[in-house]
Order: sequence, then C-alpha cells, then structure tokens
Amino acid sequence: MLEAVSAAREDRDTACLNFALNWLYHFSKTHPELSKELEDSNMLGTAKESLAYLRTKAKETGMWVLWSSALLSEAKLCLSNGESISNALENMARSSHVIIERNMKPMMGAQISLTTTLWDRLGLASMSAMMCEVFLRCHATSSLFDDQLRITCRLSGLLSSKGMYEEAFERLESLGSNSLRSAKPRQYWRLYHGVLNLRRVLHQNRLDAASALVSQLLQVSPEETDPAIISIIHMMHIETLTRCCDFDQALGKVERLLSEFRQSNKDISLRLRLLLAKAHLFDCIGRPEKGFTIAIRAASIAWRARLTSLLWQAIGAIANILNALGEFMASEKLLIAILPRCLETETTFIAGTLYNILADARLGRTREINLSRTAVDHAMKYLMVHDALDSAYKCFSVVEDVVKQDEILAKKATVSRLSLITH
Repeated sequence: MLEAVSAAREDRDTACLNFALNWLYHFSKTHPELSKELEDSNMLGTAKESLAYLRTKAKETGMWVLWSSALLSEAKLCLSNGESISNALENMARSSHVIIERNMKPMMGAQISLTTTLWDRLGLASMSAMMCEVFLRCHATSSLFDDQLRITCRLSGLLSSKGMYEEAFERLESLGSNSLRSAKPRQYWRLYHGVLNLRRVLHQNRLDAASALVSQLLQVSPEETDPAIISIIHMMHIETLTRCCDFDQALGKVERLLSEFRQSNKDISLRLRLLLAKAHLFDCIGRPEKGFTIAIRAASIAWRARLTSLLWQAIGAIANILNALGEFMASEKLLIAILPRCLETETTFIAGTLYNILADARLGRTREINLSRTAVDHAMKYLMVHDALDSAYKCFSVVEDVVKQDEILAKKATVSRLSLITH
C-alpha cells in the first residue's frame, strides 16, 4: 500500500492516492503498533494530517463517499482523543449534509452509529437508543449489514445495562441466521452475545461460568475483530478477577493495559475505565484512600473529554473515599448533585452503587448528630438512610446482582437495629 501511495503521487492519480491513504488510516487505527513507525518517520504524517488531506482532496475530486467518511473519521478521532465535542459535532453535521444532499443511503449506518456513540458519551442513553431504533426501522434495508449488526448490538448493550437481559438477547436473535452466514459478522455476533451473557452471570455471582466464558472470549486476537469489543472483553476479565478476589492478577492486568495505552492511540474512555478499575481494586482490599489521586485524575479527564457516564463513576469513587476518610457531608453533597444526571445514563448498576455510597454517607452523618438533637431528628436521618438503601436494592434487583442485594439487606438490618437502639 505504501508503494501504491508513492506511485499515485508520481502519476498524480488522485483517486488511487485517496483510496490508499484512507486504507492506511483505518489500518493504523486497527494496528497502531505496526503503523507507529510510519508516523514517527513522517512518511505519512499524523492521523489528523492524513484526514485533513483526504477531506480536501475528496471534495476537490467529487469523491462524495470518501469525503463523508473522512469527516466522520475526523469526528470519531476527536471523540477518541477526548477533544472538543463541538468540533466533532461540526464534522458530523457536515457529513450529514453531504449524505442527504447526495442521497448516499448506505452511509447512514456510519453516520447514526457515530451519533449514538456521541449521545452515550454525553450520558443521554435515551437519545442513543432512539437513534438505534430510527436506523433499524428506517435505514436498515438500504445500509450495509455490518452497520445493522453493530447498531443492533449497541441497542442490546443499552437494554442489558438496564437489566433487560431477555429483551437484549431477543434483539440479537432478531438478526436472521441467513445474514450471519459470513464468518466475520457471525464471530462479532457471538462475541457480543458472550459479553452480554458474561455480564449477567457475573451479576448472578456464577463465578465458575463467568471464568469459563472469559477464557473463551480471550481466545480472540485483536486482529480478528473490532478493537472496541476487545476492550470490553478486557474490562470484563478484570471485573471477573475482582469478583473472584484475585486482586493481584487483576491489578497486574490493569497496569499492563495502562502501559499499552501509553504506547498507542487508543480511545481515552479505555484509560478512564482502567483508572476507575484500579481505584475500585484499592477499595476492595480495604485501602480506598490509595485510589484518591487516581479517582481525581479520572474525574478531571472525564470532565475535559465530556465523558459524563464515566465522570459520574469517578465522582462516586471520590465520594466513597471521602466516606472512608470521615468526610460524610462532602460525600453526600457530591452524590446528591450527580445522581439525577447519572439516572439519565440508564446504567442501573452504577446508579445502585451511587445510592449505596449515599446510604453510607448518610449513616456516617447520623453518628455526627449532637446528643441535643431530638429523637425525631434521629428518626428522620435513619429514614433517609433507608430510602437510599431501598433505591440501591431496587437497582441491584433489576440487574440481578445477588451479592449487592445481600449487602444492602445486611445494611438495612444494621440500620434498623441502630435506629431501635437510638430510640
């Protein structure tokens, strides 16, 4: 392909040059370790320079599909690097204008797929689900099957995050077996089906089944499928190790993936998830204060990149650390501020976790109440703790997390006993 670039430049064959540069750009995103030397030696320039060149030349030569694709790639690169959301929206709007003006219906899949990703990052899961439904009802017949497969999987993931596992699996099964005859779509479908199943068995605390599923999913190499799903599998592996109390191996994997992230241009959301996983591991071993700096860094990065769903998780981790340090009022204020926005993301397990931390903060505050307070004040405080625990239990029941349900029931029993002793 490098020889094709050289020949196209010598012959001034713009169409061939544009195709070769576009192929090399997508190859560099899939195999960053192989293409890093090309960027370092300035043979092709950076990804931004390649896309800017492609966008300009495609417009000049009237290659409308390539022009739209380059605009979408620029928007995706902005989101991946955690850059300005407004720049990404500008490129997406320009691409949408080209698609509609030139009636390029097959490009609607890529356009809507990136739009759903944007809504996910902004924490508006309902908008993301709506865009998936719009595509499947209006544009699926005129688009590529790969786009239909990815958007269906994304919609299934949104349903499973709300605890609607059966509906999620029904969505996956709605894809006809005839369409999945090709090896690559079939493998992608099986991997995503396995990820959803793994998420469910982890919540159900079926650790043997989870370990077996993880070992199967890890057999897939990054070259065989989408890098995004490989990242999901790695994060699920870390969660499985954590639930199995294998903290040393989980921390080792987190550190290894973080070192790989520094050497390649991967999505910034992966780095944030790894930082949050590291802070969670410190909490699991009884040293939550060691993750304070990590949680602050994760919250800062998430705020700059406008990754709101991960921002709420980072603030929840900070609130949990504040509870461990005895700063219950500060923790409660943080959680009350972010919980309404977290509910918009429709990630039920995260919402349950925040409610659980809120209950801990309120319970800690009851110990700070002066003895001069009346029994009514004490009763109101314990009632607020019960309300937070009830909300947490409801969230964990929806996602079928049995361990967290047992934890909440134990806390409710403890709070009830303390309230009786106080009275």
